[in-house]
Amino acid sequence: MKKPFVILLLLALFSISCGYKTQEINRVVLPLVVRGGGGQMVAIYDCDGAPASPDWLRQEFGAVEWQVGGNALLQAVRCSVGPAVLVVHVETTDRKPAAGIAVVMHWADAPILPEELQGCGLDRGVYGPTNANGDIGFAIGSGAYYLPPNGGPHTIWIPGGSCLSGLGMLAWTNHKHLDSDWVVIGNAVLVNKTNAVATEELVGSRIVPVVHHRK
Repeated sequence: MKKPFVILLLLALFSISCGYKTQEINRVVLPLVVRGGGGQMVAIYDCDGAPASPDWLRQEFGAVEWQVGGNALLQAVRCSVGPAVLVVHVETTDRKPAAGIAVVMHWADAPILPEELQGCGLDRGVYGPTNANGDIGFAIGSGAYYLPPNGGPHTIWIPGGSCLSGLGMLAWTNHKHLDSDWVVIGNAVLVNKTNAVATEELVGSRIVPVVHHRK
């Protein structure tokens, strides 16, 4: 009687062990990037800075979408909590910070943009230049809160380049949102001013010019 019991016990332990290993393997080999339009690969990072999967992005942030093409490409989206600021980081193709690049944030009743800064089929937004570190931030308010599977009300773009839409803050969180990294691959629009109000602020560990909509 003891021998069959021992065999069954060993089989059960083997099954549990195999199941555990399979789960670990599946976790490790999850895709670390998601493919946008035009075949461009975009990296995804969770709030701990670890690579995350497309399924995680959809489940966590809902209808976040991008259209890829033109002179500036989206490279990564990064989960962030804390300050209610969408931070955009822009680099050149040789991985150096790109300063003075015009970056736009849209929402439905934002100011009308100059024609050269319009994009993504949209003509409203606030804009400003990246600083010497290639950074710019956009302050967002209570109207940016949303719940998945919906997306947020904001769209980010670099004129003539890609579009990142569905941005905002997850409701009932500490301003949980997505920051983004971009690379300029062609001639980008340069600006030295904003159509709103910009202040230098500490966002995380970086000093970032943060654009606030002028009331």
